[in-house]
Amino acid sequence: MDKKSLNLPDHLQRVRAAAERALAPIRPAGASTATPQNLLFDAQRTDAGRNLPPYYLVYFLLIDLLEFKNLGQFEKLAWSVPVDYKGKAFLIEHRKFGIGIFVDNPQAHETEAAEIATRIQKATKVARPYFEWRAESAVADSKLNVKNYTDELHQRFQYVYGEYQKIVADIRREEERRRSLSREERMSDWDGYFSEPYTLTEKAAWLASAAIDAFFSFTEHVFIHLAILQGTISTGNEVASLASADWGNKFKAVFDLQEPTSKRFYDDLTEIRRQHRNFVAHGSFCSTSIILTHRRQLPWPVSEGP
Repeated sequence: MDKKSLNLPDHLQRVRAAAERALAPIRPAGASTATPQNLLFDAQRTDAGRNLPPYYLVYFLLIDLLEFKNLGQFEKLAWSVPVDYKGKAFLIEHRKFGIGIFVDNPQAHETEAAEIATRIQKATKVARPYFEWRAESAVADSKLNVKNYTDELHQRFQYVYGEYQKIVADIRREEERRRSLSREERMSDWDGYFSEPYTLTEKAAWLASAAIDAFFSFTEHVFIHLAILQGTISTGNEVASLASADWGNKFKAVFDLQEPTSKRFYDDLTEIRRQHRNFVAHGSFCSTSIILTHRRQLPWPVSEGP
């Protein structure tokens, strides 16, 4: 038993053995495996390989837990594992278009490929306690990746804010048009509760709310990545803890509130968050709600409530 296996807890040694049994007769390809010449370059994708579990589970099962040989990276190839199934060589690979089972003549070997996929599915289910242990170990350490959705969240904010600005421009144009009308014309132009000025103002309030929410969502995500880059947090547990914290704690993990500019931004944004974002997010229960908007763009408050 190798050094890595010895480091596994006893219950995971049993999981490892159970996964090997579930996978049998699949084993690492060896000298006795019938391997066509140039298999690595000529192997083609089988239809059955589309039924494999997610690529990361297959990777941790075969390469990490069971220590099958990984041939490494190549052009448009993340990893490649040659396996022996009933004496014939197959490749389990994660290529540009996803994970799959590859063989020299796919049509002639679809049945075997389907059996391989089924056995890998069973083995990944058996190995679930190992995956959970592996994830917990990575979270306790700093050996993990944190996905970056900054661009996506920023684009969401930019889109919603842009739509808000369009509505504000429409309101100004409508106001200007109505100022040029006589009293009689304004009265005849009024079409009741759903008149254009009302609906535009309401839309502006909705979009302002969405833009504020998108801004705080975007900045919360950015603060976590900045805290990682600054070394404020390093382990998965610290990342998870900060991710579950509120916006203010994320801000303070990155900026020094002793610095006047940072403190001013913190105070102003905290007030917006307190009076608007948290209020709306928790169901808007209040005797009077006020939509806060930039006074240069929407110079009037919209009051609601009983």
